Amino acid sequence: MADTPPPVDLDLRLVRYFTVVAEYRHFRRAAEALHITQPSLSRQIRSLERHLGARLIDRTPQGSKLTEAGEVFLPRAKALLRSAAQAAAHTRAAAEPSRITIGFIMNVIVTPAVRELRHRNPDADVRTLHLTWNDARAALLDHRVDAA
Repeated sequence: MADTPPPVDLDLRLVRYFTVVAEYRHFRRAAEALHITQPSLSRQIRSLERHLGARLIDRTPQGSKLTEAGEVFLPRAKALLRSAAQAAAHTRAAAEPSRITIGFIMNVIVTPAVRELRHRNPDADVRTLHLTWNDARAALLDHRVDAA
């Protein structure tokens, strides 16, 4: 009988940090986007790499470049984060089935739609969430909002 590998316990926060560095291809800009310091982000990525047993990112004078292992890990990391967000959203939906969150961007007026939803569904908890102009799709996919 073949030995099964031990279960892997990935820290989703570190996985998210990796995906942001992969997106920006630059540690300083990724750290700014994550609102953490660059040295802290570097330590977190090294921790993830140690945990996985593979280097994921090479630093270059122009920024950062994914290693072959990083290229393999990136789509799986994104899928893992989507799956975690969906699990949380489905759990919240089961616990609070009468909540709906409407995402909106600046200069888009959602007040009449929210008012109408509340009028038609008086028992529902209708909430709004301000989104940046480029975050609507991600907010929908991550189930932070039900509509945008």
